[in-house]
Amino acid sequence: MNKKDLHLILKTILNSTVLILIICCCLKLFKLNIFSIDLNNKIINDISVFITTYKLLDLVKILFIFIYAFLFLKICSKNKKICIYYIAAFLIVILSYSGKYLLFNNSLFHIIYFTLILIVFTSVIAKKTTIIKPLCLNLIILSYLLSISYIRDLNFVDFFNLKVILILSIDLFLLLIICYYAKNFDFKIKIKSFVTKINYQNFALISKCLIAGVSIILIAYLNSTVLECLIIITSFLVAYLSFGNKFSCNSFFKFFLFYNFAFYVLNRITFSVGISLVIPIILGVMLAYFICTYLIKDITITLYRGMEENKLRLTCINNKLNSFETNLLIDFYCNKLTLQDLSHKYNYSKDAIWKKKKSAIKKIV
Repeated sequence: MNKKDLHLILKTILNSTVLILIICCCLKLFKLNIFSIDLNNKIINDISVFITTYKLLDLVKILFIFIYAFLFLKICSKNKKICIYYIAAFLIVILSYSGKYLLFNNSLFHIIYFTLILIVFTSVIAKKTTIIKPLCLNLIILSYLLSISYIRDLNFVDFFNLKVILILSIDLFLLLIICYYAKNFDFKIKIKSFVTKINYQNFALISKCLIAGVSIILIAYLNSTVLECLIIITSFLVAYLSFGNKFSCNSFFKFFLFYNFAFYVLNRITFSVGISLVIPIILGVMLAYFICTYLIKDITITLYRGMEENKLRLTCINNKLNSFETNLLIDFYCNKLTLQDLSHKYNYSKDAIWKKKKSAIKKIV
């Protein structure tokens, strides 16, 4: 996986997360309380009991603040010396606890104080006064927490519950790590249309997708993971559209078996939405990337007059057309030259040009 692919994957995960949060909030508006937090999860309960029994709560809070501060500073500032971030995160932990026990008993004041500390340290590390980026990141995180609180029916008091903190930390830290590696905040969701012309093949493709989709939902229902499966499907489709590839399979039987098997595996390994919304999203995006990268080698495209030259040239390179065939197709489809024009340009008869063009097209479609 190269850096360009990694950046695209991370950006797609962020895009999918924003889209799914919006969908979840809309469903919540219609009184669908289906995203409640799972406080009865055995693993979370065991971890909570372990922390409480051995009185590790303060240590856990220190660790969480340290990780949060480190990732926050890395996202908002650039400095080649990694040790500076560790030192800054450690100082932020000390200042945060000092402010909590010596200055502020009020939680709201402590949050404001903690935010100001982050902004100051970001400016120090960046060696210039910078407010916009850390402030924007704080607002994004706040918006995320408010959205999660709304769809999960959480109030301010719930954020002092250890189990709630542990569950919310999973998605929050995952998103911060993704932002750290993605480097950019690009939440533009680019949706490309699969269908360019209405024909029999498109209707057949839609029918295949619908049949496979019904079967996938049935498998999810039997595994009691319908919500998780819907999130995986949504992120899968967003990723598939973002990666710019089309569903392609010569055999409907292979198509049906592969997608049902793939989603069965994902439904078995995913986390419940009561624990995490981001993990099902990551699984859906990674499935789309795996299919686009390793399974679809020869992607069938629709050639049409007036198409983009870069797109056609890349397609010709991927299908190993020679320079003559590539230039011939570009002149015909992109530059809109007629067969007569091509005959004069390449010094071939009109019939010869037609045969060569037909031969080149066969290598693509």
